[in-house]
Amino acid sequence: MRLYLSATFLLLSVVINAQNTALHWQTNLGGSNNEYGYATIAISDGGFVVVGSTQSNKDGDVPQSRAFSGVNGNDIWVVKTNNFGEILWSKTFGGSKDDIATSVIETKDNGLLVVGTSNSFDGDLVGNGNGSRGGLLVLKLKPDGSFEWKKIFSAGFSLGEVDFQKADGTVKPVVKLTPDGGYIIAASREVGLPTTGQDFWLTKLDATGKELWNNKFGGNQDDFVNDLIVCSDGGFLILGSTASSGTAIDGAGKGFMDMYIVKTNANGKIVWQKAFGGTNYDAAFSAVENTDKSFTIVGETNSTDGDLAGGLGLKDAIILKISLDGKIQSKNLYGGAGSDGFYSVQRTSEGKLVAFGYSNSKIGDLKPKSSAADAWIMRFEINGTVISQSMFGGADIDLARNAFPTNDGNFIVVGNSNSVDGDVEDNNGGADFWLMKTGNPLPITMKSFVITTTNEQFIKLTWETINETKAKSFGIDRSTDDKAFTEMTKVFASGNSTTIKAYEFIDKKPLLGKSFYRLKYSDDTGKEYIYKTLSISISALANEPSIKEDNYEISPNPIENNEFSLKIPTNSIQKVSLFNIHGKPVSFELEKTEVLSVKIQQAIPSGIYFLFVESKEKSFVKKVLVR
Repeated sequence: MRLYLSATFLLLSVVINAQNTALHWQTNLGGSNNEYGYATIAISDGGFVVVGSTQSNKDGDVPQSRAFSGVNGNDIWVVKTNNFGEILWSKTFGGSKDDIATSVIETKDNGLLVVGTSNSFDGDLVGNGNGSRGGLLVLKLKPDGSFEWKKIFSAGFSLGEVDFQKADGTVKPVVKLTPDGGYIIAASREVGLPTTGQDFWLTKLDATGKELWNNKFGGNQDDFVNDLIVCSDGGFLILGSTASSGTAIDGAGKGFMDMYIVKTNANGKIVWQKAFGGTNYDAAFSAVENTDKSFTIVGETNSTDGDLAGGLGLKDAIILKISLDGKIQSKNLYGGAGSDGFYSVQRTSEGKLVAFGYSNSKIGDLKPKSSAADAWIMRFEINGTVISQSMFGGADIDLARNAFPTNDGNFIVVGNSNSVDGDVEDNNGGADFWLMKTGNPLPITMKSFVITTTNEQFIKLTWETINETKAKSFGIDRSTDDKAFTEMTKVFASGNSTTIKAYEFIDKKPLLGKSFYRLKYSDDTGKEYIYKTLSISISALANEPSIKEDNYEISPNPIENNEFSLKIPTNSIQKVSLFNIHGKPVSFELEKTEVLSVKIQQAIPSGIYFLFVESKEKSFVKKVLVR
């Protein structure tokens, strides 16, 4: 792999750390048609939210929508999951044409703000022009996904009037939270006559959705937004691509598309704008601000000259570092002989940088599973030196579109997957939302975690591991509310293993009602990792109608302290017997008072037992639970 350093193009040494990024878990979300995931966030309750588009309708994971199974376009799809990617709720929004969400944030009141483009003028988009041109939809949702309010920046009716560029993988409206609790939104918008073509457009909203101001930036041709960040100085950095000439934007006009970057102050007034590129296609997709006030920008290029000269393959991933005033400090190309690109850049809790994108190239010893594309994740230093990199996917097209840091120092990643093999366990049809959690390698790679009940009404937990590296132990915690957990047991792990290992734990004194069981594990240093929580319900036998018949009653049931009473006319009793689950008799003392008092003589295991009662009136067998 070759890397180039700014204007001197010095070859950088590549440091590949053995501790590559690990895939903690992954899941596919969607229906039988195409779903495209564009953005994700980790939210304050520990779960995740993913937004994008769906062409499915009441199909698979997708609820009722206006997408009509792909016939009439896309609906916005918003999905809330728990911290293991399991769907808690999902909502669709839109009309009968194309509606696509590309950005989401958690608001200060723990709600959600979703932004996307729409060509619909019905359904949720009444008032959005006539549908022939694109509008912008801003949705405010409550924490449970229910609708709170919306704002439509409507499209015009004719050429030269307002028209928001339809969102896709290379043009994406984006929203960010501002320090005052309001919102800043960047999009690609044709702002009206006398000019035509898309410009960068920036608008500030207050917390209620009221527009405070808007500004536009751009040249004499199309300018497409891909990202927006709120800077430490209170201003904003907007980035994407431009087809404009150098007379309109400093540095533009070198080729088909150039990287385009705009810096504004807190009021959205331009501070500077720069373009970087060569004779072919160059685009910026994501940025972060560094501690020295510089910016790291990622994207893709297939130019071999100009500002981004290099050319490792058909298309290269690029990382650009620029100063606060927009001057290039370093630029590095990454990839192989195929097509490679980065769509998102994020910072780890340790201050390192991570880029997310796609690759179908062989990069050093790293090989994709598909000639189409794998999701590519690369950790690197601020100077561009590679720390580690990994690829995930199957035999079809898989890519990482966006990522967000989680509270435990890892990342939640969203993209798209068409595969059904390799790292991808399932596919609902076409392209699916592909949600992953990635991060530092774990001491244990889990295969399964299952909860069942036994014949004795015990709770049985079984789990399997695929790989163990310096693993110490497993722990099982129990809770009645999925919040406060009590540890039930610890089970020693195998330590180091590359074969499937099976484990189990049986809770012989389960709680009545719904209980939650959490599996965790630790490495040889004692560092603990929480894996997954499962739930199960146990009903009280005493509440079942079959326990009580007329004046025949067992109490209490479940039985504690090996003693219970049998309410039955004592003068009619002929025989009472007690058997365990295997049919073996259990001895007891029978004391006759107003009710029969049954005292089991020896200590017996918890579980299901059967009481046989024969009387003059009737005979019956009752199931009792001993705890």
